[in-house]
Amino acid sequence: MQPEVFGSITTGRACRRGIIQSFLFTIAAAVFLFVNMTDILRSSATQHHRMSDPRLKAFHETFLTKAVIEKFGYSAAEWKSMIRLGVPHQIKSFCDAIAEANHSLVPDCSSSIMPDLWIGKKRESKVRLVVGLPTVLRPVKQYVKSTLKRLLRDLKPMDRNSTVILVFLADTDQTATQQLLSLFFQNFQSEIESGLIELLVPNRRFYKIMESEPCYGSIKDQAFRLDKTPCQDDYLRWRNKQNFDYSYLMAYGSQLGEFYLQMEDDMMCGSELFPKVFGAITSFSIRPFVFAEVTGRGFRGKMFRSNDTFHLSQYLLRRFDAMPCDWLYPIFAENLPNPCEADPERYPQAQHDCGSHSRKLRLVDEKGRDLCHHRGRFSSLKGKVVPIHLAT
Repeated sequence: MQPEVFGSITTGRACRRGIIQSFLFTIAAAVFLFVNMTDILRSSATQHHRMSDPRLKAFHETFLTKAVIEKFGYSAAEWKSMIRLGVPHQIKSFCDAIAEANHSLVPDCSSSIMPDLWIGKKRESKVRLVVGLPTVLRPVKQYVKSTLKRLLRDLKPMDRNSTVILVFLADTDQTATQQLLSLFFQNFQSEIESGLIELLVPNRRFYKIMESEPCYGSIKDQAFRLDKTPCQDDYLRWRNKQNFDYSYLMAYGSQLGEFYLQMEDDMMCGSELFPKVFGAITSFSIRPFVFAEVTGRGFRGKMFRSNDTFHLSQYLLRRFDAMPCDWLYPIFAENLPNPCEADPERYPQAQHDCGSHSRKLRLVDEKGRDLCHHRGRFSSLKGKVVPIHLAT
């Protein structure tokens, strides 16, 4: 009987051992699956979070198509490294000021002020000069390519590290924006990669109020309406959007440099432009000014200090439906103090003849002519053709 008992005990132990091993194997398998599924879910959640970010969503779905990446020779990682996702810290105070003036002007400003796309190079400090260049895909003829080529041609190598040309793509149509992006990368790829040219596409929600805003034109507009229907007047909508565009562009441009020069995409400038502009910046402590201009026509070609530019961007937005930017900036500038009078300790070298300094510094060529001229006959306002004598 002993062998039978021993055999029974042995068989029972083996059975229990098998059950325990199966149980442990099941636990190990469950732990393995749990860990791996957690990683998978975490990866999926991270990817979902990234793609839920409206900036990255627009970046991936609209601008970062495989064809575009391959066309310009970038890997996805290289292209993504060129995208600036953060916003300058002072942009928050821009939103605070706008909300205080009119909280319904830019709903959810802290979110809608974030660009849909910003291609640029993050710097440790500000450059000396930011050139703001708004552009759209014009219905008849494009000028921005030749305008940029002329600017780059006349910008000396020694000044390139001190300059940013901030191109603002103001089209509301994404197809037009894609066409312009292709144009810039086809012609200015090295300048974009170096950070000399930055590309800024605004958040479309920033313009939300314009979808329902009625027309409030001045008498000079000859379009004075006080009804409550959304504005259908082409000129007023174009003019109001231009104020929004410039406000957005200047808010960002003012954070990148010490001085900001407002340009347009259809300007032709002489070779003396940058030497004169940098000369004015260099001598600012001796001969300060409220603003300088390289052309006397309109808002184009006006240069302000970055801090004044930041406040001007808010002023344009608060009064976007009152009048064109050409009429708004002189009112704003008139209320700025002369720097050497407002801060004499900062400009001691200018005190001996502070009163004789002009609030406006006109920069001209050796023959006393404007440094830049407007050459675009076909306006960004559909159907508008500028007479030849005004387009020069």
